[in-house]
Amino acid sequence: MASRPGLSLKFLCVGFSRGHDADFMNRIANFGNQRGNFVFIDSYEENWRETLNESLLDSLEMALESSAKLKFAIKNLPNGYEQEFKCE
Repeated sequence: MASRPGLSLKFLCVGFSRGHDADFMNRIANFGNQRGNFVFIDSYEENWRETLNESLLDSLEMALESSAKLKFAIKNLPNGYEQEFKCE
């Protein structure tokens, strides 16, 4: 990166297994000179394919720096908590 000062780096990561290393994936997502993103897809969930599609589309929007609104989801499935936030 130092040899290419005009280069912009953003890492977008997807974790698929329940045994993935979330700390490592977060470090990768925040390694570039722009904030990246880390998404966990629980492949044991029934609708994991739809979640994957949505996550990849969101990541593509981030990569292309679209004017899409910021959004994020908080899930704690063992406690039955799930909420999605979209900034207006």
